[in-house]
Amino acid sequence: MKFMANDGKVFDTSKECEAHEATLVSLVGLSQADLDDAFSNPAGALAGLIEKTGRELAKKRIESGVRKRAPNGSRADKLAPPTAAELEQQVEDCDEVMDAP
Repeated sequence: MKFMANDGKVFDTSKECEAHEATLVSLVGLSQADLDDAFSNPAGALAGLIEKTGRELAKKRIESGVRKRAPNGSRADKLAPPTAAELEQQVEDCDEVMDAP
């Protein structure tokens, strides 16, 4: 008897299959449809795996000494360091102000 993991990989034993499904490896290559299915069936195996992976990542982050997650979305853009072009523009703006009568 063979056992198929949620990512389609086949194993000889259920123990090997379960171990594989409990790792991040099985999340690689998920399609948008897979993610949509996980959200539409939050009690399903894939949703559980995503949740478990998230908890494991949070635990590793905290163990590493980082208490807060990195900002995301527009907040991340606001907190990101300026680019070289932005720094050059700031210097030019300061120079203009300093040269003004």
